[in-house]
Amino acid sequence: MIDANTANAESSRVTHSPFLHSGYNSERWSQQQMVALLPGALLSLWFFGPGVAINIAITVVLGLLTARALNGMARQTSKGADTNLIIMAIVLGLAIPPGASILIPVVGTVVMVALGKQLWGGTGQYPFHPAMVAYLALLLLFSDQMLAWPEANGLLQFDWSTLANKVLLPNPVPLVDGLSQATPLLDLQAQLDSSAPQDLLAATSNLNTATGNLNTATGTFYTAAGLPMLLINLGFLSGGLYLCYTRAIAWQAPVAALASILFCCLLSTGFLSLPGELLGLHLFAGHLLLVTFWVTTELSSSAKTARGRLLFGVIFGCVVYFIRQSGAVPDGLASAIIIANLAAPLLDHRSRVASATAAAQAAAEDT
Repeated sequence: MIDANTANAESSRVTHSPFLHSGYNSERWSQQQMVALLPGALLSLWFFGPGVAINIAITVVLGLLTARALNGMARQTSKGADTNLIIMAIVLGLAIPPGASILIPVVGTVVMVALGKQLWGGTGQYPFHPAMVAYLALLLLFSDQMLAWPEANGLLQFDWSTLANKVLLPNPVPLVDGLSQATPLLDLQAQLDSSAPQDLLAATSNLNTATGNLNTATGTFYTAAGLPMLLINLGFLSGGLYLCYTRAIAWQAPVAALASILFCCLLSTGFLSLPGELLGLHLFAGHLLLVTFWVTTELSSSAKTARGRLLFGVIFGCVVYFIRQSGAVPDGLASAIIIANLAAPLLDHRSRVASATAAAQAAAEDT
C-alpha cells in the first residue's frame, strides 16, 4: 500500500524538458529517430566506406562512456543508455569526413558531451545543440581534415589501405587556410558575383558541371554534387518524412526551413523561373536534410511552440542560404543552428504572448 507521503511526493514531482505529449516516452521517441536514420546512414556507409562506421562507433561508444564518467563525478545516477545522446553521436559521426583521423571524432565527442551537454546540466538543459557545438569546435581545431571528403567510389571498390590514415594524427595547418579554401558553394558565390541576374541559371549549371567530378569532394558537410549524395539525402528525406508521418517529430521547423531556402532561391532569380540547379545544390550537395530533420527538431534546444517552431525553421533556412551565398565560411548549417538556438526562447515567449493576447481578445468579443 502506498502511504500518503509517497503519494504526495509522486504528485509534486518536478521534471524538466523535453516533454512529450503524443503517447511517446523519451526512449521510444529516440528509438524511432535512430530507425529513421538508418537509410541515410547505410547509404553513406555504402558510398564512402567503413570510415563512416568507424566514426559513428567512436562517437557513440565514447559518448556513452564520457557521459557515464561525468555523471559519476557529479554523483548522478543514470538508468540505461542515453538514447538521446546516441542520436547526437550518430549525427556528429555522419558529419565528420570518413577519412579523418580517429582523433577528430574522439575530440568532437568529448566536446559534445562535456561542453555541449553536461556543462549545462544534461538532458533538457542545454541551450545549443551539442553535436553542432562539437562540429564548430572541430572546424576550428582541425579545419584541413574537416574540409576534405574522400571520393565516393562505393564499398565494393573501397581502397582499404586508406584506413591507415585514420590512425595518424592530423597535420596542423593555419586556420585561415582551411576556412578560405574553395568549395562548390564558394565557387557559386564567385560566379554569381560576376554574373548578371539573367545569367544566374547558366552560372549554376556551369558550377554543377565543374563539381560533377567526385574527386573534387571538399567542403563542410560536402561531397561533390552527384548521384551518391543525391541517394544519401533521399535516404535522410525518407527517414524525416517517416518521423513527421508518425508524429515522432513536429513538422513545422523542417517544412519552414526547406520552404525558406526555396523562397531564397526563387528570390535570387527574381521569381522568373524555378532555380532547379541552385536548389538542388543547396538540398543535395551537403547534409542539409540530415540537420533539418534531426537537429532543428531536437526537443531541448529548439523552439517548443508551434508558431515558434515555424519561425525557428525560417531563421535556420535563411541563415543557411545567406551564409552559403555570401558568408566567409563554406557552409552555414552548424552556425545557423546555433543562431536559431539563441532565438528559440524569444520565439517561444513571443508566441505564447501572441496566443494569450488572441485568446483574451476572443473572450472579450464573446462577452
